[in-house]
Amino acid sequence: MWTGLLTAPLLFASCGERAWPSWDMARHPIRVDTLQLPRFPRRPHVNGVSAASRVYGPLCAQDHFVLNAPLVEARRNHDCTIESDRYLINILGRNGRHVERRDLQTGATELFAVPGHDPAAHPLNDLNHIYGVRVQPLGDVASNSSFDAKSELWMVCGFHGDRINGEISSSYARVLDLRTMRVRLGPKLLRAGGACSALALEIDGPGTPEHICAFGGTDGAHNTGTFLKSVACYDRRRQVWHEPLGELPVACDHSNAILLPPSLCHPADPARVLLMNFRIRHYADERPEIWAIDLPVSATPRWYLFANETGTAEYLQPRDAAGVFTTASGRYVFNVGGVSYVMRDMPNGKRRRLSMKHSTVRVFDACARRWAPAGGDVGYGYFALQSCASSKLGLAFTCGGQPPDGSVSDKISDNSHNCIVHNLLGPSFGAMYGEVIDRRRQ
Repeated sequence: MWTGLLTAPLLFASCGERAWPSWDMARHPIRVDTLQLPRFPRRPHVNGVSAASRVYGPLCAQDHFVLNAPLVEARRNHDCTIESDRYLINILGRNGRHVERRDLQTGATELFAVPGHDPAAHPLNDLNHIYGVRVQPLGDVASNSSFDAKSELWMVCGFHGDRINGEISSSYARVLDLRTMRVRLGPKLLRAGGACSALALEIDGPGTPEHICAFGGTDGAHNTGTFLKSVACYDRRRQVWHEPLGELPVACDHSNAILLPPSLCHPADPARVLLMNFRIRHYADERPEIWAIDLPVSATPRWYLFANETGTAEYLQPRDAAGVFTTASGRYVFNVGGVSYVMRDMPNGKRRRLSMKHSTVRVFDACARRWAPAGGDVGYGYFALQSCASSKLGLAFTCGGQPPDGSVSDKISDNSHNCIVHNLLGPSFGAMYGEVIDRRRQ
């Protein structure tokens, strides 16, 4: 384990009375490092405001800023989570062989080693294209104010290998204990898969231990494997896999899965699972459809089209490999970055596939079932990432990913070291949704 204070911290002060009403800033200040925005020659301005004025301007007037201390391990195709509204944790990923934990109060960063192998002889720390799911450990009834109750993070899909288009899907889950920061071997998967999305669902009814459900993914090699239509759920009590949600309408990977609570928009609304931001062909065919299934599921599970908004505006362009976080108990689904692939005619008469990396943040209103631009522009396009949020802090984080001008390669130098912080009480976020941000612990 490596431990070090990376740089002198800067106090992140409250943005007013409604910023963190239940957070004692005097006793527990949230600290981030010296402000630094991304500075790339192609994007000298962010949201029409010069980088200099944003660096020296009030922190609370910004939608996005970058932590000056970078990730110790640059990584992408990883996941992240917030523990106890204090620790920002980035987990494995391409070229990420450790679990990296950053203390938002002190600025200290720790790297935790992940020793051991799975029965297929793959190191436990060799896993990318993961999608973490947090649950409360079975039989854990003790109260520990130092940790969130959901102190286990399950990874039920992923690829082995850092070489682009040489990745092979994993056959075994991994489980991160957020109290000890140790990763242990999980169960053998029902189907080998990488680049799935996942959720913890109370399949047996409200208040019962959640099942870990993986949606889609790719079985085999990253660029030639078989896209999956399956939804495989692991019953932790019975230690068995089953498929209570039926099959997805389409085989897909690189998706995002969102759980909407009951009565979100109307008293009679059921709980719902949404599946969005996916592709149905390798490096092509990102889809705008958002599919849904109602919970609890019936004897004959039925997925249906929840939304399918299209248009020429950038925020309506379908994408995959994007970050997602929610506010207002799940009503607003924020989508950070992502990538789209298009075929273009070249001067030599040939057609070439080009990638469009998105630099904007967009939001899906689950009640209106519409997309809208939100939070402005982070300054550069990036993908192969995940986002995590703390409603209590009013902050979301997106670390690592594919950098703006990097080539698609397996080099560590082509992973981003940046951690971008999204200020949910900034001018763009706060003007639209600041009054309804849910401050419950997540």
